[in-house]
Amino acid sequence: MKKYFLNTIICSSIFLASCGSDEKQKPIPRNPLPSPTPELPTPKPVPPKPKPPVVESCVNGQNYQVEQKSYRGFFYKPKTTDCAAPLVVGNSGTGAPSLYYARVGRALAAKGFAVIWPENPQTGNGRSCMAALEYGFRQPYILQEHYAITGHSQGGSATVVCGGLAQDKWPSYKAALLPNEAACGMSRPDWKRLANKITAKTLFFAGSRDTVVSENWIRMCFDEVRANKALIIGVGASHMDSSAWMEELAPAFFKAALFDDVQSWGKLNNLSSRKWKWRFQFESI
Repeated sequence: MKKYFLNTIICSSIFLASCGSDEKQKPIPRNPLPSPTPELPTPKPVPPKPKPPVVESCVNGQNYQVEQKSYRGFFYKPKTTDCAAPLVVGNSGTGAPSLYYARVGRALAAKGFAVIWPENPQTGNGRSCMAALEYGFRQPYILQEHYAITGHSQGGSATVVCGGLAQDKWPSYKAALLPNEAACGMSRPDWKRLANKITAKTLFFAGSRDTVVSENWIRMCFDEVRANKALIIGVGASHMDSSAWMEELAPAFFKAALFDDVQSWGKLNNLSSRKWKWRFQFESI
């Protein structure tokens, strides 16, 4: 009985061994070890953007040599790269070439202003004035956020019109307007609406011997501007020779109005009574 039992166990072991699979036993999979995370480079600190340098105005009492730049008309500026020139745009009278006003333009440029005077004999709608302002602000060495406008006869009306248009486009800019013997109402039917928009200091000039644009005509324009304003008479000035007065008046007024320059206001208040007569003074400076 024991022998039979032993034989049975042996046969069973042989049978189990012979019935096994011929396939090799697959190895037990092992979870791979995690690969080390590569160290990310430490980001370099971003340096702060440098603040733009403070640009000083060229209007500092110095007299400059005048250079001419290319423009359809004239473009005079002080010959320097050490400062930025405030922009002045001029407007011609009816049929007058821009060079008729070159004397005023050069006087302003010598005092540190950049002056663009478009070649346009019909300036009253203000378009050439606005185009010149936009062009001027794109040029190098131009002081930003400051501008002045002047003009004679129909160009005086254009000064008022362009002043209102510029007020809409650059409401935060510092501005000054100098209409010279302004024949308001020419080439722009809505000039009164634009005159009402003006907030910049505005100095009207009239010639005591002007028989073309009377002081009453200028007063009509003066009354429509609601900003701080004044009216001054050039004693002996006619409609055709106002440049002799403008080359003295314009640099002093623009420096006073654009930069709140006390000395320039003092100069305006003490103009010779033989050449000048104040009709209305500014309410405040």
